[in-house]
Amino acid sequence: MRPGPSLSGPKTTLLLYGLIIATITIVVGSTVWMGQASDQPLPVKAELDQRMVDVPDGSGARLTDVIVLTNLSGDALPKIDISINAQYFLYRDSPLAPHEELVLPQSIFSTKSSLRFNPDNYPIQTITVTGRLPSGARGVYEMVIEDAASHATEE
Repeated sequence: MRPGPSLSGPKTTLLLYGLIIATITIVVGSTVWMGQASDQPLPVKAELDQRMVDVPDGSGARLTDVIVLTNLSGDALPKIDISINAQYFLYRDSPLAPHEELVLPQSIFSTKSSLRFNPDNYPIQTITVTGRLPSGARGVYEMVIEDAASHATEE
């Protein structure tokens, strides 16, 4: 039996280098051609405040640390997800109506292991809100708290 075609050592090396260069060229080319994925801004505003909130046992209202989330657009925003410090979360399936103001006690946010956020023990550094835009694209809003005095900048 005759042996089949084979590549010598230098030809194999050149083939491997060619495959590596072709792969890198395809990845870089597709990134340049398609552009990078980016999130669009979500038309909401978040504020830290203290408001009177009804106590669950029905005994009245109590002054509570809250996050006030306002939809700035004329469209409903479905599936809003809010996080505090990228660790405490609140997932909301019902849409945020146009120009609706949502008052959320900070203590209802929890980790994935159901540990509740305690505003007295943990300072808020960031609030991130993600949601679906009417176009179907994902929108993101992030508020960064600069210091303990709650001065905020919006990105």
